[in-house]
Amino acid sequence: MGSLGAMAGTMLSSKKLFGKAVGMPEKVPARSGLRRKRNVYEELGVTTVINGQGTMTVLGGSLARPEVEAVMALAGRHFCSIPDLEVAAGNRIAEMLKLPGGYTALVTSGAAAAMQSGLAGILTGDNPSSSNACRTSLE
Repeated sequence: MGSLGAMAGTMLSSKKLFGKAVGMPEKVPARSGLRRKRNVYEELGVTTVINGQGTMTVLGGSLARPEVEAVMALAGRHFCSIPDLEVAAGNRIAEMLKLPGGYTALVTSGAAAAMQSGLAGILTGDNPSSSNACRTSLE
């Protein structure tokens, strides 16, 4: 039912409604990569949509909260070791979730990557050498 409503809204609404930028800055820095328009989607000729469905990869996943964008901007000013970051983030998430000792969390790029990582964990268990054997057999 939600998909039907989203499709109907897409067909019945004007392009102007969907192209409306929400929360865009008033001034764009001179070297931002944008040309005349302040909306990157308008500049590329892509019509934006109103998401009435929820978090969906095909609609760009989800919108980041302003506090998340602020932390991402700060993090984007430095380089770091991604393997170290993965371990540190997993430990921090495990701490926030109050997981039992010895457990950690895994940050993935999305649901499909999480399912693949989970399946790899099921196939290999606690045996680090079996992960190499599993990877070799899949290649």
